[in-house]
Amino acid sequence: MAFSPRKALSIATALILGQVLVSGCFPEPADRTQAFESLARWEDRRHAPEDSLLAMIKNDDAHVRLRAIRSAGLIGNRNVVPAMIDALEDPSETVARQSTYSLGLMADEAATGAIEAILNHPGNRLHLEAALALAHLPNHGTGLLKATESEDAAVAAAAWDGLRNVADQTDSTALTQAIIRDLNGTPTDVLWRVLRCAERIPSPKLISHISAHIRSQNLQVRVHAYRALSRQGEIESLKATLMGCANEEKTGTRAHQRTLVAACNALGMLAEPGLKTGSTLSPELQNLLTETLISSAGHPNPHLAATALQAMKRCADYFELPLEAAQQESLLPVWRIRLGRAAHSHVVSEHHSVSSIAIEAWASLRGTGCANELVELLNSQPTPSNRIAILRALSRHSTDAYEILADHSTPDNNHLIRLGALEGLNQWALRPENIADRARIVHDLASAACDPDFVVAATALGFLEEFPETLSFLVMLEAWQTQYTEGTPEVKRTILRTLKSYGPDLANIESGKIHTESADSLRADMGELLGQAFDSPDLRIRLEARETALTTQLLPSHLIPTTGSLRATMPAFERHASQPEVALPYQAPVVICKTNRGSFEIELNGQIAPNTCAMFCDLIQSGYYNNLTFHRVVADFVAQGGDPRGDGWGGPGYTIRSEWSPMPYERGTVGIAHDGKDTGGSQFFIALSEQPHLNGRYSVFGKVVAGMDVVDNLEVGDSFSFDFKK
Repeated sequence: MAFSPRKALSIATALILGQVLVSGCFPEPADRTQAFESLARWEDRRHAPEDSLLAMIKNDDAHVRLRAIRSAGLIGNRNVVPAMIDALEDPSETVARQSTYSLGLMADEAATGAIEAILNHPGNRLHLEAALALAHLPNHGTGLLKATESEDAAVAAAAWDGLRNVADQTDSTALTQAIIRDLNGTPTDVLWRVLRCAERIPSPKLISHISAHIRSQNLQVRVHAYRALSRQGEIESLKATLMGCANEEKTGTRAHQRTLVAACNALGMLAEPGLKTGSTLSPELQNLLTETLISSAGHPNPHLAATALQAMKRCADYFELPLEAAQQESLLPVWRIRLGRAAHSHVVSEHHSVSSIAIEAWASLRGTGCANELVELLNSQPTPSNRIAILRALSRHSTDAYEILADHSTPDNNHLIRLGALEGLNQWALRPENIADRARIVHDLASAACDPDFVVAATALGFLEEFPETLSFLVMLEAWQTQYTEGTPEVKRTILRTLKSYGPDLANIESGKIHTESADSLRADMGELLGQAFDSPDLRIRLEARETALTTQLLPSHLIPTTGSLRATMPAFERHASQPEVALPYQAPVVICKTNRGSFEIELNGQIAPNTCAMFCDLIQSGYYNNLTFHRVVADFVAQGGDPRGDGWGGPGYTIRSEWSPMPYERGTVGIAHDGKDTGGSQFFIALSEQPHLNGRYSVFGKVVAGMDVVDNLEVGDSFSFDFKK
């Protein structure tokens, strides 16, 4: 009996974790329990005594070896990589499997050769884990390409998932040939993964092979065929997508709405050659394009409607609109008039995600002709998302929006409105006709960079990359020394990225932007800033400082630490006082999420993610999640919530370590959102469909076991609270 790739992944997970993640079944020997407790503490501190960790990796007790190797992968101590490579030959197959997977998590290229060698050995027992590991390791795809030929569907599926991650490093000819080979006669659960990989390597050679799957009876294959076509470009991709749309059933089922979401997104990305003057697209197909977008924008499913409206906006953005046509609607092409009027009809909607994108789509399609109406609309819109959309639209399509944008960027406004206004000011400054406002906008951004809200400050500092002037440097130096209530690391990372964007040798920036007498002093101050960043307790800041130093040449090479040195000198992480105690594997409860659209249940997995579950339960117990909102919902991808700020930047005031595992992101899987390894917090997300690229990159800590239909209907702004199931 052949196993599906999904089942094989579950079996691999059980083999890797099953021997040590049993809780409460049998008493553990005292020395083993002590070892597990030490490893849990080291994981929590993101730091382990090298000699002690090596001793555990070589321990006589296979349970200890297994747990130590898993800990090494999560901590990322690269000094033990040689010992973990030796463990690939461990007499315990479970230990060898865990070592293979953990080496992948460590992303150390020193392990790449050993993992590829496993795939090159036909009889090796670790093929599946090796393919999973190479998805994370630096490699040129050679081993993964070979693994796609495996007769084991699970190995082939994992290899295609890995190739998607390294497609830009893989030989394009060899990868194209492999895609074409496996787009013909491959099992369904591998086929859609091949199509996902085809998204990453646009080639005219692939279009006909991808198009053949537009009419597949399998939903997952059809969805990914549309997505793959959307990345290929070419008029033929557009024609194939339109023919697929003509045959799509316009039913109310979730399945067919998924395909229409994918198709509408593809139409938006492919529409340019079909709408330009002299296009080879027939009038019938051009009409089908506009009809599909118009009818989908009116669909009761807000995710489909918003996707269609976003596609309309893309259609407009492909073409510069002459001023005369913007002022006189009859000068517009018919497709633009039809789409513009359809978008305008959805500006007022009970669904905020629909109305906000409808505003932007209508403005893009109509141009400056809608400016006055946008101003009137701004004064009547209480919803932040709609006001932000209007500000964005005014920044692009109004000739006198500066004062409106500046007024909305002041601290008198909601921080979300301030963010939208700053984005608008930046867009306004980039318009060539607004060069006279540049100096005023630099001062506006400089003022916002001093905002007590770290997100507003970071956003303004990021926009300063367009303005390498004396004031910009002075503001960055001040912001670097500021300690925000929360988010200081994010502000510092933004400053480093902004500096990096200025390029090499800041002393040679165009004359007139930096006063000659200030250049040397500023350069010295920026060099000191980088020196401080190299000692940051946040590894992300250290590594970004190194990249900035190399790019800008602010420091001589002998004063720029190596990546290895920056990692080796990292201090142990200090646990925040409000965090729950370090947890060992345990039987976590089932929780109920009550939303304004109904309730759903999440079965927590305290075996593979005990500390994540402990934090989650602690926050539920304290009432932290009461009446928070889902701030991010992406059609057919994820629904995300748990941020008290409501903008994706908030958390509980501390971060938790990542508890990565081979558990796959299937539909309904619940994971922790983060901004890099070990930076997760209270924000969680629910996968709305299978998402292999998240595997091993985000901590899985639960699964929706009832009420997934409620999750499918969630929208941005929906409120929720948690409780424990009795």
